Amino acid sequence: MVASSLDVLIVGTGMMGNLVGPQVRRVGGNVVGVVSRDAERGTAFLDGINEAAPVWTDYETALDESGASVVAVLTPNQYHAEQGILAAQRGKHVFMEKPLATTVADAEAFFSAVTRAGVAAEINSQYRYHETLDGALSGIIVSGELGNPTFIDTAYLQDWQMDPSAAIGWRPIVEIAGKGKLVGDLGAHCLQTMLHLFGGDITDFSGKMFNVFPVRYSLTEAGTFPDGTVPSYAERPDLYTQMDMLSAQYSGDDMATAQGMLRIAAGYDVPFRVALSQVDAGHKNDFTLDVTFERGKVRWSQEHPNQLYIARADGQVTIYERGSAPGIVGTPPGHPQGYGDAIALELLRMHDVIGEGGDAIRAYTQRNIGDAVKVMKVLDAWTSGPLVCVGR
Repeated sequence: MVASSLDVLIVGTGMMGNLVGPQVRRVGGNVVGVVSRDAERGTAFLDGINEAAPVWTDYETALDESGASVVAVLTPNQYHAEQGILAAQRGKHVFMEKPLATTVADAEAFFSAVTRAGVAAEINSQYRYHETLDGALSGIIVSGELGNPTFIDTAYLQDWQMDPSAAIGWRPIVEIAGKGKLVGDLGAHCLQTMLHLFGGDITDFSGKMFNVFPVRYSLTEAGTFPDGTVPSYAERPDLYTQMDMLSAQYSGDDMATAQGMLRIAAGYDVPFRVALSQVDAGHKNDFTLDVTFERGKVRWSQEHPNQLYIARADGQVTIYERGSAPGIVGTPPGHPQGYGDAIALELLRMHDVIGEGGDAIRAYTQRNIGDAVKVMKVLDAWTSGPLVCVGR
């Protein structure tokens, strides 16, 4: 079982807090408390995780009183760097929701803080820890059985924002989330996963962002029908506020494309391409990675995460099926390994590194957070160009 090196303070009780908290317990760690602006919400969050743990509404007080070894920063983007730096300054390991920050300067400041403190730091880009990627595809890359990679094609497609009144929360608000509601979220996953698999640096990058819905509608007043459902904009427009997605206040990117070169750790350049959309009908959470090699191709899809499609130049096609997940996660073969499993595997990796200490912690932090800073620099370049309106 995992020892107390994973005594985790959860900061934030939104979507990611509710996903990460149960995984801490699952891998044998302990949630020692939660930080929430709403104490009642914090208490409800701890139900079934650790009802005896305290709730704090003040972050720095929680850092000083919780006894946590790890701080999980799962708040909106604008708070990431500051909260992570404060944790590192107190000698806490940091599990950080992506992106690191809303600016490159703040991301670099966090990187410097965790490096100086000598703590382990992880960026929550969980898909890269799926066994099919971190194990099987990594093995193909390292072994060279298909030759050198010649092209990387990655896409992340969703359709949930095809309704302009879909509840998108704080993500389009630049002051809170930074620039790029789409690029800063889905684009970060694509780039971080690519760097995790191949290492190296991104060069010759160019990207564009596109807007499909120049006006969106945000629910601003509590209002439900008797059956408890939230009325749509068409049913109750008086409950909604109009958002001008082309104004500087909001990020209006509904689609985006990019291309560049990845100078991989092996020392040569590989071209890559990225396509993103949250307005692509029929795609719920369709993150795909296609890697073309000299003697074949490998394809992975997050909607079918337990398989790798492997095509060889001689015409042979193999569907690789995931085996047992390592360690305490223990998902048996034939049982789908999903989103929560990938987060659990991240936490297991962090636990193991903390246990090793010293050089292992330094290498882990340099790789993970170093890659995340590289991603921030690319995202900054991507979101610095004009927003192109399409479809109207």
